[in-house]
Amino acid sequence: MWKMYPDSQKRYDPWYDEWDICPQLTDEPVVEDYTNDDDGDNNNYGFPLPVPPQPPSQNSLSPPSPATIASSFQADLQRFYGGEDFAGHVFIAEGFEQVAFYRYGAILGVPPASRPPAEYSAFDHSKIQKYFGVLSMDLTERCVPTLSAFLSVALDRSTSSTISAAVFDLDPSCPQYLLKAGQAHPTLHLKLWRLSGVEYYRIRYNDEPDCWFDVIVDSTTAVELLRRQDIHSRASAIGLMVQKGVCFRTLYSPDRRDTFSLQRSPFGDSLGWRPRGFTATRHDYGQYIAQAYEVLHQLRGRAALLHGGIVWRLALEILGSNAAGRAVAGPSDDIFHFGQEFQPQRGGPFYDDSLPPGEVDIICGVYKLPSKSSDPELLSWWPHPNVFDTSGLAFGYWTPWCENWFQRRLERIKKGIAGPLPAKEWRRTLMFWKGVFPLQTAMLRKNAAYLSHVC
Repeated sequence: MWKMYPDSQKRYDPWYDEWDICPQLTDEPVVEDYTNDDDGDNNNYGFPLPVPPQPPSQNSLSPPSPATIASSFQADLQRFYGGEDFAGHVFIAEGFEQVAFYRYGAILGVPPASRPPAEYSAFDHSKIQKYFGVLSMDLTERCVPTLSAFLSVALDRSTSSTISAAVFDLDPSCPQYLLKAGQAHPTLHLKLWRLSGVEYYRIRYNDEPDCWFDVIVDSTTAVELLRRQDIHSRASAIGLMVQKGVCFRTLYSPDRRDTFSLQRSPFGDSLGWRPRGFTATRHDYGQYIAQAYEVLHQLRGRAALLHGGIVWRLALEILGSNAAGRAVAGPSDDIFHFGQEFQPQRGGPFYDDSLPPGEVDIICGVYKLPSKSSDPELLSWWPHPNVFDTSGLAFGYWTPWCENWFQRRLERIKKGIAGPLPAKEWRRTLMFWKGVFPLQTAMLRKNAAYLSHVC
Protein backbone atom coordinates (compact mmCIF):
# COMPACT_ATOMS: atom_id res chain seq x y z
CA MET A 1 0.00 0.00 0.00
CA TRP A 2 2.80 2.43 0.96
CA LYS A 3 4.45 2.12 -2.46
CA MET A 4 1.21 2.86 -4.28
CA TYR A 5 1.40 6.57 -3.32
CA PRO A 6 3.88 9.13 -4.65
CA ASP A 7 6.35 10.82 -2.28
CA SER A 8 4.49 14.12 -2.56
CA GLN A 9 1.53 12.56 -0.74
CA LYS A 10 3.54 11.27 2.22
CA ARG A 11 4.16 13.34 5.34
CA TYR A 12 6.23 12.73 8.47
CA ASP A 13 4.38 13.47 11.74
CA PRO A 14 6.98 14.17 14.47
CA TRP A 15 4.35 14.28 17.21
CA TYR A 16 3.54 10.59 16.71
CA ASP A 17 6.91 9.71 15.12
CA GLU A 18 5.31 8.15 12.06
CA TRP A 19 4.65 8.72 8.36
CA ASP A 20 1.15 9.47 7.08
CA ILE A 21 -0.44 9.12 3.64
CA CYS A 22 -2.13 12.42 2.82
CA PRO A 23 -3.52 12.59 -0.75
CA GLN A 24 -4.84 16.10 0.00
CA LEU A 25 -1.31 17.52 0.13
CA THR A 26 -1.01 17.77 -3.68
CA ASP A 27 -3.13 17.58 -6.78
CA GLU A 28 -1.10 14.67 -8.07
CA PRO A 29 -3.54 11.79 -8.67
CA VAL A 30 -3.12 8.33 -7.32
CA VAL A 31 -2.70 5.87 -10.16
CA GLU A 32 -6.01 4.06 -10.45
CA ASP A 33 -6.47 1.76 -13.44
CA TYR A 34 -9.61 -0.29 -13.03
CA THR A 35 -9.66 -2.94 -15.75
CA ASN A 36 -12.40 -5.20 -16.97
CA ASP A 37 -9.86 -7.90 -17.62
CA ASP A 38 -11.19 -11.04 -15.96
CA ASP A 39 -7.69 -12.43 -15.66
CA GLY A 40 -7.18 -12.85 -11.93
CA ASP A 41 -3.49 -12.02 -12.29
CA ASN A 42 -4.31 -8.54 -13.63
CA ASN A 43 -7.37 -7.80 -11.45
CA ASN A 44 -6.38 -5.49 -8.59
CA TYR A 45 -9.90 -5.59 -7.08
CA GLY A 46 -10.28 -1.82 -6.98
CA PHE A 47 -6.99 -1.02 -5.21
CA PRO A 48 -4.61 1.52 -6.77
CA LEU A 49 -2.03 0.01 -9.03
CA PRO A 50 1.60 0.43 -8.02
CA VAL A 51 3.24 3.66 -9.11
CA PRO A 52 5.75 3.04 -11.88
CA PRO A 53 9.38 3.25 -10.80
CA GLN A 54 10.57 6.87 -10.64
CA PRO A 55 14.09 8.16 -11.11
CA PRO A 56 15.94 9.13 -7.92
CA SER A 57 15.16 12.65 -6.79
CA GLN A 58 16.77 15.05 -4.37
CA ASN A 59 13.36 15.20 -2.69
CA SER A 60 13.15 11.43 -2.14
CA LEU A 61 12.04 10.35 1.30
CA SER A 62 14.66 10.01 3.99
CA PRO A 63 14.45 10.10 7.77
CA PRO A 64 14.45 13.73 8.99
CA SER A 65 17.45 14.96 10.92
CA PRO A 66 17.28 15.26 14.72
CA ALA A 67 17.33 19.05 14.38
CA THR A 68 14.31 18.94 12.07
CA ILE A 69 12.41 16.67 14.44
CA ALA A 70 13.24 18.91 17.42
CA SER A 71 12.16 22.03 15.55
CA SER A 72 8.90 20.42 14.47
CA PHE A 73 8.26 19.14 17.99
CA GLN A 74 8.78 22.62 19.45
CA ALA A 75 6.35 23.99 16.88
CA ASP A 76 3.75 21.44 17.97
CA LEU A 77 4.28 22.38 21.62
CA GLN A 78 3.83 26.02 20.75
CA ARG A 79 0.67 25.25 18.78
CA PHE A 80 -0.84 23.07 21.50
CA TYR A 81 0.28 24.88 24.67
CA GLY A 82 2.38 27.94 23.92
CA GLY A 83 -0.57 30.16 23.15
CA GLU A 84 -2.64 28.98 26.09
CA ASP A 85 -4.70 32.02 27.04
CA PHE A 86 -6.25 31.12 30.36
CA ALA A 87 -8.95 33.40 31.66
CA GLY A 88 -6.96 35.47 34.14
CA HIS A 89 -8.18 37.41 37.15
CA VAL A 90 -7.89 41.07 38.03
CA PHE A 91 -7.40 41.37 41.77
CA ILE A 92 -8.89 44.55 43.26
CA ALA A 93 -7.79 45.13 46.82
CA GLU A 94 -9.89 46.88 49.41
CA GLY A 95 -8.45 50.13 50.76
CA PHE A 96 -5.97 49.44 53.53
CA GLU A 97 -7.69 51.64 56.12
CA GLN A 98 -10.84 49.54 55.64
CA VAL A 99 -8.79 46.34 55.95
CA ALA A 100 -7.10 47.61 59.12
CA PHE A 101 -10.48 48.15 60.76
CA TYR A 102 -12.61 45.28 59.41
CA ARG A 103 -9.94 42.57 59.50
CA TYR A 104 -7.90 43.67 62.52
CA GLY A 105 -10.11 46.03 64.52
CA ALA A 106 -7.49 48.79 64.44
CA ILE A 107 -8.81 52.25 65.37
CA LEU A 108 -6.85 54.72 63.27
CA GLY A 109 -7.12 57.72 65.54
CA VAL A 110 -4.70 60.51 66.31
CA PRO A 111 -1.84 59.78 68.75
CA PRO A 112 -1.40 61.95 71.82
CA ALA A 113 -0.22 65.40 70.84
CA SER A 114 2.44 65.73 73.52
CA ARG A 115 5.05 63.09 74.25
CA PRO A 116 3.27 60.03 72.77
CA PRO A 117 4.23 56.72 74.43
CA ALA A 118 6.97 54.57 72.90
CA GLU A 119 4.40 52.18 71.40
CA TYR A 120 3.49 54.82 68.81
CA SER A 121 7.00 54.68 67.34
CA ALA A 122 7.94 51.04 68.01
CA PHE A 123 7.33 49.99 64.38
CA ASP A 124 8.39 52.10 61.41
CA HIS A 125 6.75 52.43 57.99
CA SER A 126 8.72 49.54 56.49
CA LYS A 127 7.92 47.03 59.25
CA ILE A 128 4.23 47.94 59.23
CA GLN A 129 4.18 47.22 55.49
CA LYS A 130 5.59 43.76 56.11
CA TYR A 131 3.25 42.88 58.96
CA PHE A 132 0.14 43.82 56.98
CA GLY A 133 1.28 43.01 53.42
CA VAL A 134 0.55 46.51 52.17
CA LEU A 135 2.43 48.37 49.45
CA SER A 136 4.31 51.52 50.38
CA MET A 137 2.05 53.77 48.33
CA ASP A 138 -1.05 52.45 50.15
CA LEU A 139 0.24 53.17 53.66
CA THR A 140 -0.12 56.84 54.54
CA GLU A 141 2.22 58.39 57.08
CA ARG A 142 -0.63 59.60 59.27
CA CYS A 143 -1.61 55.96 59.97
CA VAL A 144 1.87 54.81 60.98
CA PRO A 145 1.83 55.89 64.67
CA THR A 146 -1.52 54.29 65.51
CA LEU A 147 -0.69 51.11 63.56
CA SER A 148 2.59 50.92 65.46
CA ALA A 149 0.66 51.15 68.73
CA PHE A 150 -1.83 48.54 67.48
CA LEU A 151 0.97 46.08 66.66
CA SER A 152 2.42 46.63 70.13
CA VAL A 153 -0.93 45.65 71.63
CA ALA A 154 -1.65 42.75 69.25
CA LEU A 155 1.79 41.21 69.77
CA ASP A 156 1.57 41.67 73.55
CA ARG A 157 4.47 44.11 73.63
CA SER A 158 2.49 46.74 75.49
CA THR A 159 1.04 46.59 78.99
CA SER A 160 -0.72 49.94 78.77
CA SER A 161 -4.49 49.58 79.02
CA THR A 162 -4.85 53.17 77.86
CA ILE A 163 -3.14 52.47 74.56
CA SER A 164 -5.08 49.24 74.02
CA ALA A 165 -8.37 51.06 74.56
CA ALA A 166 -7.35 53.74 72.08
CA VAL A 167 -6.35 51.50 69.16
CA PHE A 168 -8.16 48.12 69.46
CA ASP A 169 -11.94 47.68 69.24
CA LEU A 170 -11.88 44.37 71.15
CA ASP A 171 -10.69 46.14 74.29
CA PRO A 172 -13.70 46.54 76.63
CA SER A 173 -12.58 50.10 77.43
CA CYS A 174 -12.52 51.14 73.78
CA PRO A 175 -15.28 53.64 72.86
CA GLN A 176 -15.95 51.47 69.79
CA TYR A 177 -15.91 48.18 71.70
CA LEU A 178 -17.60 45.57 69.54
CA LEU A 179 -19.83 44.25 72.33
CA LYS A 180 -21.39 47.64 72.99
CA ALA A 181 -24.97 48.15 71.86
CA GLY A 182 -25.07 49.14 68.21
CA GLN A 183 -21.48 48.11 67.50
CA ALA A 184 -21.77 44.39 66.71
CA HIS A 185 -23.76 43.13 63.74
CA PRO A 186 -27.52 43.20 64.52
CA THR A 187 -28.51 40.19 62.37
CA LEU A 188 -25.46 37.91 62.35
CA HIS A 189 -25.52 34.92 64.69
CA LEU A 190 -22.38 32.91 65.38
CA LYS A 191 -22.14 29.47 66.94
CA LEU A 192 -18.99 27.67 68.00
CA TRP A 193 -18.58 24.27 66.35
CA ARG A 194 -15.80 21.82 67.17
CA LEU A 195 -15.30 19.61 64.14
CA SER A 196 -12.61 16.94 63.89
CA GLY A 197 -10.77 18.60 66.78
CA VAL A 198 -10.74 22.12 65.27
CA GLU A 199 -12.81 25.13 66.36
CA TYR A 200 -14.92 26.87 63.72
CA TYR A 201 -17.76 29.39 63.83
CA ARG A 202 -21.00 28.80 61.96
CA ILE A 203 -22.51 31.96 60.50
CA ARG A 204 -26.23 32.62 60.01
CA TYR A 205 -28.21 35.80 59.39
CA ASN A 206 -31.75 36.72 60.44
CA ASP A 207 -34.52 36.84 57.85
CA GLU A 208 -32.58 35.01 55.12
CA PRO A 209 -34.11 31.96 53.39
CA ASP A 210 -33.29 28.52 54.70
CA CYS A 211 -30.11 27.13 53.20
CA TRP A 212 -29.30 23.45 52.72
CA PHE A 213 -25.67 23.92 53.75
CA ASP A 214 -23.85 25.74 56.55
CA VAL A 215 -20.89 28.11 56.32
CA ILE A 216 -18.05 27.91 58.86
CA VAL A 217 -15.08 30.25 59.32
CA ASP A 218 -12.20 30.81 61.75
CA SER A 219 -12.32 33.29 64.63
CA THR A 220 -10.68 36.18 62.77
CA THR A 221 -13.11 35.96 59.87
CA ALA A 222 -16.06 35.58 62.25
CA VAL A 223 -15.17 38.84 64.03
CA GLU A 224 -14.59 40.57 60.70
CA LEU A 225 -18.13 39.63 59.63
CA LEU A 226 -19.46 41.06 62.91
CA ARG A 227 -17.90 44.40 61.96
CA ARG A 228 -19.29 44.37 58.41
CA GLN A 229 -22.85 45.51 59.05
CA ASP A 230 -23.54 45.91 55.33
CA ILE A 231 -23.61 42.11 54.87
CA HIS A 232 -26.93 40.41 55.65
CA SER A 233 -26.76 36.96 54.03
CA ARG A 234 -24.51 33.95 53.76
CA ALA A 235 -24.34 34.46 49.99
CA SER A 236 -22.94 37.97 50.48
CA ALA A 237 -20.50 36.71 53.11
CA ILE A 238 -19.29 33.99 50.73
CA GLY A 239 -18.89 36.55 47.96
CA LEU A 240 -16.74 38.73 50.22
CA MET A 241 -14.53 35.83 51.33
CA VAL A 242 -13.98 34.61 47.77
CA GLN A 243 -13.14 38.15 46.67
CA LYS A 244 -10.54 38.49 49.45
CA GLY A 245 -9.07 34.97 49.26
CA VAL A 246 -10.16 34.01 52.78
CA CYS A 247 -10.40 30.33 53.73
CA PHE A 248 -13.85 29.01 54.71
CA ARG A 249 -15.92 25.83 54.37
CA THR A 250 -19.47 24.96 53.29
CA LEU A 251 -20.88 21.91 55.07
CA TYR A 252 -23.61 19.50 54.02
CA SER A 253 -25.31 17.22 56.52
CA PRO A 254 -26.11 14.06 54.53
CA ASP A 255 -29.48 12.40 54.51
CA ARG A 256 -29.50 8.85 55.86
CA ARG A 257 -30.40 7.68 52.36
CA ASP A 258 -27.24 9.19 50.86
CA THR A 259 -24.56 6.70 49.88
CA PHE A 260 -20.84 7.41 49.80
CA SER A 261 -18.30 5.55 47.67
CA LEU A 262 -14.77 6.89 47.81
CA GLN A 263 -12.95 7.03 44.49
CA ARG A 264 -9.40 7.68 43.37
CA SER A 265 -8.61 10.73 41.32
CA PRO A 266 -8.36 9.99 37.59
CA PHE A 267 -5.73 12.72 37.20
CA GLY A 268 -2.84 11.04 39.00
CA ASP A 269 -0.79 12.64 41.75
CA SER A 270 1.28 15.26 39.88
CA LEU A 271 2.17 16.51 36.41
CA GLY A 272 4.18 13.32 36.00
CA TRP A 273 7.80 12.19 36.15
CA ARG A 274 10.67 14.04 34.52
CA PRO A 275 14.32 12.98 34.19
CA ARG A 276 17.01 14.32 36.50
CA GLY A 277 18.30 17.64 35.27
CA PHE A 278 14.91 18.53 33.78
CA THR A 279 14.65 22.17 32.73
CA ALA A 280 11.11 23.39 32.09
CA THR A 281 10.17 25.89 29.38
CA ARG A 282 7.20 28.18 28.91
CA HIS A 283 5.70 25.46 26.71
CA ASP A 284 5.77 23.15 29.73
CA TYR A 285 3.98 25.89 31.66
CA GLY A 286 1.25 25.95 29.03
CA GLN A 287 0.87 22.20 29.33
CA TYR A 288 0.65 22.56 33.12
CA ILE A 289 -2.12 25.17 32.80
CA ALA A 290 -4.08 22.82 30.53
CA GLN A 291 -3.83 19.98 33.06
CA ALA A 292 -4.70 22.22 36.01
CA TYR A 293 -7.74 23.51 34.13
CA GLU A 294 -9.05 19.97 33.72
CA VAL A 295 -8.77 19.42 37.48
CA LEU A 296 -10.36 22.75 38.43
CA HIS A 297 -13.15 22.31 35.89
CA GLN A 298 -14.46 19.29 37.82
CA LEU A 299 -17.36 19.81 40.24
CA ARG A 300 -15.05 19.46 43.24
CA GLY A 301 -12.81 22.14 41.74
CA ARG A 302 -14.86 24.67 43.72
CA ALA A 303 -12.90 23.52 46.78
CA ALA A 304 -9.96 25.53 45.45
CA LEU A 305 -12.04 28.72 45.67
CA LEU A 306 -12.72 28.04 49.36
CA HIS A 307 -9.12 27.20 50.14
CA GLY A 308 -7.74 30.73 50.16
CA GLY A 309 -4.07 31.51 49.60
CA ILE A 310 -2.14 30.34 46.56
CA VAL A 311 -4.63 27.60 45.59
CA TRP A 312 -7.46 30.18 45.52
CA ARG A 313 -5.36 32.60 43.44
CA LEU A 314 -4.36 29.97 40.89
CA ALA A 315 -7.97 28.79 40.56
CA LEU A 316 -9.18 32.29 39.68
CA GLU A 317 -6.24 32.86 37.32
CA ILE A 318 -6.95 29.65 35.42
CA LEU A 319 -10.76 29.59 35.53
CA GLY A 320 -11.42 33.34 35.50
CA SER A 321 -13.16 35.68 37.93
CA ASN A 322 -16.62 34.36 37.05
CA ALA A 323 -15.75 31.03 38.68
CA ALA A 324 -16.26 32.68 42.08
CA GLY A 325 -19.99 32.04 41.72
CA ARG A 326 -19.40 28.32 42.12
CA ALA A 327 -18.57 28.87 45.79
CA VAL A 328 -22.03 30.29 46.53
CA ALA A 329 -23.72 27.22 44.99
CA GLY A 330 -22.69 25.00 47.90
CA PRO A 331 -21.14 21.52 48.02
CA SER A 332 -21.30 19.54 44.78
CA ASP A 333 -22.26 15.92 44.17
CA ASP A 334 -18.55 15.08 44.25
CA ILE A 335 -18.70 15.06 48.05
CA PHE A 336 -20.07 11.51 47.81
CA HIS A 337 -16.83 10.36 46.16
CA PHE A 338 -14.14 12.89 47.10
CA GLY A 339 -15.61 14.87 50.01
CA GLN A 340 -13.82 15.82 53.21
CA GLU A 341 -15.48 14.65 56.42
CA PHE A 342 -15.98 16.97 59.41
CA GLN A 343 -16.91 15.03 62.53
CA PRO A 344 -18.69 16.91 65.36
CA GLN A 345 -18.50 15.87 68.99
CA ARG A 346 -22.05 14.56 68.71
CA GLY A 347 -24.15 13.48 65.78
CA GLY A 348 -23.30 12.49 62.25
CA PRO A 349 -20.52 13.95 60.11
CA PHE A 350 -20.69 16.88 57.69
CA TYR A 351 -19.10 16.95 54.24
CA ASP A 352 -17.63 19.54 51.93
CA ASP A 353 -15.91 19.48 48.56
CA SER A 354 -12.26 18.57 48.76
CA LEU A 355 -9.39 18.06 46.35
CA PRO A 356 -7.24 14.92 46.73
CA PRO A 357 -3.58 15.75 47.50
CA GLY A 358 -2.51 14.74 44.00
CA GLU A 359 -4.94 17.20 42.42
CA VAL A 360 -3.63 19.99 44.64
CA ASP A 361 -0.16 19.06 43.36
CA ILE A 362 -1.38 19.42 39.78
CA ILE A 363 -2.91 22.85 40.51
CA CYS A 364 0.44 23.98 41.96
CA GLY A 365 2.36 22.48 39.02
CA VAL A 366 4.34 19.71 40.74
CA TYR A 367 6.76 17.47 38.81
CA LYS A 368 8.45 14.36 40.18
CA LEU A 369 12.13 13.69 39.52
CA PRO A 370 14.26 10.68 40.50
CA SER A 371 16.46 11.25 43.54
CA LYS A 372 19.14 9.37 45.44
CA SER A 373 16.63 8.43 48.14
CA SER A 374 13.42 6.43 47.89
CA ASP A 375 11.38 9.65 47.82
CA PRO A 376 11.20 11.60 44.56
CA GLU A 377 12.48 15.14 44.25
CA LEU A 378 9.58 17.57 43.80
CA LEU A 379 9.70 20.68 41.63
CA SER A 380 6.72 23.01 41.27
CA TRP A 381 5.78 26.09 39.29
CA TRP A 382 4.06 27.54 42.36
CA PRO A 383 4.53 26.89 46.09
CA HIS A 384 2.56 24.07 47.65
CA PRO A 385 -0.03 25.27 50.21
CA ASN A 386 1.82 23.63 53.10
CA VAL A 387 4.72 25.97 52.25
CA PHE A 388 2.69 29.05 51.35
CA ASP A 389 0.43 28.87 54.43
CA THR A 390 3.41 29.20 56.78
CA SER A 391 5.32 31.75 54.70
CA GLY A 392 5.72 35.51 54.82
CA LEU A 393 2.69 35.79 52.54
CA ALA A 394 0.25 33.95 54.84
CA PHE A 395 -1.83 36.94 55.95
CA GLY A 396 -5.10 35.00 56.07
CA TYR A 397 -6.34 36.92 53.02
CA TRP A 398 -4.83 38.00 49.69
CA THR A 399 -2.99 41.30 50.07
CA PRO A 400 -1.54 43.75 47.51
CA TRP A 401 1.88 42.43 48.49
CA CYS A 402 0.77 38.88 47.62
CA GLU A 403 -0.58 40.06 44.27
CA ASN A 404 2.58 41.99 43.48
CA TRP A 405 4.67 38.87 44.11
CA PHE A 406 2.27 36.72 42.05
CA GLN A 407 2.27 39.02 39.02
CA ARG A 408 6.04 39.45 39.03
CA ARG A 409 6.60 35.69 39.06
CA LEU A 410 3.94 35.11 36.40
CA GLU A 411 5.63 37.66 34.14
CA ARG A 412 9.01 35.98 34.60
CA ILE A 413 7.49 32.60 33.73
CA LYS A 414 5.93 34.00 30.55
CA LYS A 415 9.31 35.44 29.55
CA GLY A 416 10.93 32.05 30.10
CA ILE A 417 13.27 33.24 32.86
CA ALA A 418 11.60 31.48 35.81
CA GLY A 419 10.95 27.79 36.26
CA PRO A 420 9.82 25.23 38.83
CA LEU A 421 11.53 25.27 42.24
CA PRO A 422 12.04 22.61 44.93
CA ALA A 423 10.20 22.96 48.25
CA LYS A 424 13.37 24.02 50.08
CA GLU A 425 13.92 26.86 47.64
CA TRP A 426 10.27 27.91 47.92
CA ARG A 427 10.60 28.19 51.70
CA ARG A 428 13.64 30.42 51.34
CA THR A 429 12.04 32.51 48.58
CA LEU A 430 8.81 33.13 50.51
CA MET A 431 10.38 33.97 53.86
CA PHE A 432 9.97 37.75 53.37
CA TRP A 433 9.04 38.70 56.95
CA LYS A 434 8.98 36.17 59.77
CA GLY A 435 6.65 38.34 61.86
CA VAL A 436 3.60 37.67 59.67
CA PHE A 437 2.73 34.28 61.14
CA PRO A 438 3.00 35.38 64.82
CA LEU A 439 0.64 38.31 64.16
CA GLN A 440 -1.97 36.09 62.51
CA THR A 441 -1.70 33.57 65.35
CA ALA A 442 -2.11 36.33 67.94
CA MET A 443 -5.19 37.69 66.16
CA LEU A 444 -6.81 34.24 66.04
CA ARG A 445 -6.26 33.88 69.77
CA LYS A 446 -7.58 37.36 70.67
CA ASN A 447 -10.61 36.98 68.41
CA ALA A 448 -11.43 33.57 69.91
CA ALA A 449 -11.23 35.08 73.41
CA TYR A 450 -13.65 37.83 72.39
CA LEU A 451 -16.06 35.33 70.79
CA SER A 452 -16.18 33.31 74.00
CA HIS A 453 -18.41 36.14 75.30
CA VAL A 454 -20.58 36.07 72.17
CA CYS A 455 -21.14 32.39 71.33
